[in-house]
Amino acid sequence: MALQTPNYFDEFDRIRTHAAPYDPQKDYSLIVEQLTESCGEFEYLGISPQNLVEPAELLPVILVQYPEGLRTFINPKILKRKGKRFQGDACGNIYLMKDGKKVCPFVFLTRPRSLLLGYTALDGSYQEEWFVDTLGKDSTDQSPVGITCHEIEHLRGLLIVDNARERMINLFAMLAEMVAQHPEVEAGLTQAALSRMPTVLIRKGDEYILQHAVECKDDIPEVGPDALFFDGAGSSYEEITQLKVPRGGELLPIRLSKLLTEALS
Repeated sequence: MALQTPNYFDEFDRIRTHAAPYDPQKDYSLIVEQLTESCGEFEYLGISPQNLVEPAELLPVILVQYPEGLRTFINPKILKRKGKRFQGDACGNIYLMKDGKKVCPFVFLTRPRSLLLGYTALDGSYQEEWFVDTLGKDSTDQSPVGITCHEIEHLRGLLIVDNARERMINLFAMLAEMVAQHPEVEAGLTQAALSRMPTVLIRKGDEYILQHAVECKDDIPEVGPDALFFDGAGSSYEEITQLKVPRGGELLPIRLSKLLTEALS
């Protein structure tokens, strides 16, 4: 039976754990088999051991679906990056629930358009290979190149929500600096900055509150099971409140903050 993916809200420590260092004497065939089986059964576009529950070992191996087929990379390292493309990125570990089905929030971030990857192949040989994004520069879809970056980040315990939180911190810092230099355009600068801010899902007791970034500007929580940063999980805030958070064997409700409620009314 294929191994499931850990839940961000219940198994956060596992998906934060770094992969073990590469050992050229180790047999990686079992983890490759486990990753391949789960990738096939659940139709993942990419997968790392952090996407598998125990007993899978957290080893430096990823699989990515490229046009020519599923590729296996042992101990992958990005040697060079070229170009940039803004794209929506989602993660199998991070999901909300609706009518028994998983809904994965997405985060907008910048990925390279091509990369030079160094890795060990299944036969134990070291390889270096260029991979090129074939999607149009205006597309915001995930590409195999972006997915490769995503899975390599998993090996270091990094998540797309880390990117969203960092963007929020940087935008607030940039806004403060620009307004200090040009106070006459504060309103326009503020509106532009806020439009690029993620929303934040924060636990309050037995429910989660969906907040606008500005509501936690002075006390930004750490990424974790009680705080999720993302750009969208539906076409509207109201649609997000129809989702549930899978936590501790329960499905906890989501409601809008007072600010978002007043803004929508």
